[in-house]
Amino acid sequence: MIRENLTVLFSCVIEGTPPPHVEWTTPNGTIFTVLSQPSGTIRVFSNNSLHITMVKESDAGRYTCKAVNNVGERSASALLTVQSEFLVCSKLR
Repeated sequence: MIRENLTVLFSCVIEGTPPPHVEWTTPNGTIFTVLSQPSGTIRVFSNNSLHITMVKESDAGRYTCKAVNNVGERSASALLTVQSEFLVCSKLR
């Protein structure tokens, strides 16, 4: 779980011969690769990690990293849960 407006980094360690093509799929189905232009607050770094700045509740959901080469494919997923700032503040009172 991460609070709104913070930064999250998902790592995806990939090895393979030949080197695989890596893509990330967001909860809304958008696909990002290292070659993708940064879109708003989301980008993929050269080490295949997915970086999201200024996380908001609408970013919550399942993120999937998929590696594909001519031998096959593998994927791994992570679930992002976002806690709104409102909930954080209301618990402090």
